Amino acid sequence: MNSLIINKKTIVKSSNEEQITKIIPDTAGLLLLRKGSSLLYHIRTNNLLKLTKHLFFEPQSDLSFLGNVTDKYNTIELRPAKDSFQALVLEKIMLDGEYPEYYGYTRLSDDYVYLALNAKQKPFISIRPDTIGDDWFIGPFRDRFFLVGVIELFCKYRSTPACKPFFKESTPNIGSLSEMVHKSASCGLDAEEEGNCLKYCLGTREKDLQQAVSKSYLDFGQSLLGELLDKHQELYDNLSFIQSDSIKKDIKTIKQYYRMLRFLTITKQINYCLKNQEAEFHIEDGLLVSYKNSVRETAFDSAVFNDYRSNERLAIPKESFQERFTLFEKLESVDRVYMERLFETESKKTQKLFIKENL
Repeated sequence: MNSLIINKKTIVKSSNEEQITKIIPDTAGLLLLRKGSSLLYHIRTNNLLKLTKHLFFEPQSDLSFLGNVTDKYNTIELRPAKDSFQALVLEKIMLDGEYPEYYGYTRLSDDYVYLALNAKQKPFISIRPDTIGDDWFIGPFRDRFFLVGVIELFCKYRSTPACKPFFKESTPNIGSLSEMVHKSASCGLDAEEEGNCLKYCLGTREKDLQQAVSKSYLDFGQSLLGELLDKHQELYDNLSFIQSDSIKKDIKTIKQYYRMLRFLTITKQINYCLKNQEAEFHIEDGLLVSYKNSVRETAFDSAVFNDYRSNERLAIPKESFQERFTLFEKLESVDRVYMERLFETESKKTQKLFIKENL
């Protein structure tokens, strides 16, 4: 696909929105901000049309997060790709020969968070900005409030704790969780008097807690999802549509969590040579390390990091998330058998290791 060049003066005029968006492909690709021929900044996206509309034409459009880049650029270049995997390859090839002046100036991944599990001390389940400490870490996740919903659901259906506060750093008031959540960081009497607190913090049910976590956050068999699907169907058949819709929302959240758990379980173990009619791509430890076609062979600087602690088995660096997830989705679509075998092997290892370190 050919690149599309748009002058800054053209795109800032709102009257040109319809004319411009008509020629922008509704595909994955790269958006480059240039000053003359110099590359200032770039964004890889799954949808060039949506990104362009969001950055330049929506009422809430705001490029202030780019700082000085906003004033310096005078040209926008769009490089379409047929899918997110090709967009990743285009980005890798581009960075091999042309490095943006403001590369890494702002990264959305900086706001990603980790889920931290600890079967021995409060808050047992928490949301953290990093993997510092001895908890078992899972992540990163792009949305911390998605994790709030996950904590609430596992508390509701699997009786796992949700002691507040579960953010390590100070955060805005997010509102109350379900009745099963501890009312305060010191196991407030309200929760205990209502009979909802399972009193894990008293240290008498450590074994129960370890099992509850294994059957929820590390439920590689996704048993809760199956139960919720059956419950949803039962309510629907009984014409209980309001309750059925409520369960449907829970199913969506749990599906997303288990999808992430599958990804994080195998991403660091993926070693694969992906071939098509045009080229071959080598993936090591879940990252794209080289590309070869009839014209060129390129080794990419993928910054493979192998110095993980055992409690980081399900954790990866934030900055590698997008690349890893793109490759994970690609292989899920082209070689499901390989991915299933890898998941089966790694999930068993992970479950055993968690139980061993949390007894």
